[in-house]
Amino acid sequence: MRALTLRQPFASLIAAGIKTVETRIWRPKELGDVLICAGVGKDLNLHENFYHHYDQLKFQPGHTVKGIALCVVEIHRVRPMIDTDIDAAVCMPYHRAQSWFLRNVREVCALKVKGAQGFFNVDDKLIYLKDQPTANCPKCGIKHHDYDGLGVLHCDICGYCSHPNSEDGICRYCGEKV
Repeated sequence: MRALTLRQPFASLIAAGIKTVETRIWRPKELGDVLICAGVGKDLNLHENFYHHYDQLKFQPGHTVKGIALCVVEIHRVRPMIDTDIDAAVCMPYHRAQSWFLRNVREVCALKVKGAQGFFNVDDKLIYLKDQPTANCPKCGIKHHDYDGLGVLHCDICGYCSHPNSEDGICRYCGEKV
């Protein structure tokens, strides 16, 4: 999945649904889902017009989570920033600013990430939405999707296999004799 790193408190403002417009001087090549990550850099100060958002987030400046993925959002529209975008962007207009309109915020389970400038990729297998069923591998403890409620049947990471589907004494997941 495409991912984007933002300095705090802006990443948390998006995850909380307060900041619904992200601004950059460039346009994304495509619209759609993006994983929002909190950067490890020093928090940026909000313009004084936006101080009230600190109360909504229930943390003080400088006391934010860093270096983790927070949510998945959908970029559904992009256009040059105009004055009516100020509140939703939680920033003042600047030269060549593009407004990226965000919707469909979905919180993810905590995932450490090392960000990069611009978009970067994070393996979809590592991203778990908070409302998705998951199960941990009994051997290595890695979290996996558990859509059927049967737990982890096979883990590609450590090679664990519960041999749930065998025919003629051969497991269809791992190929071992059972």
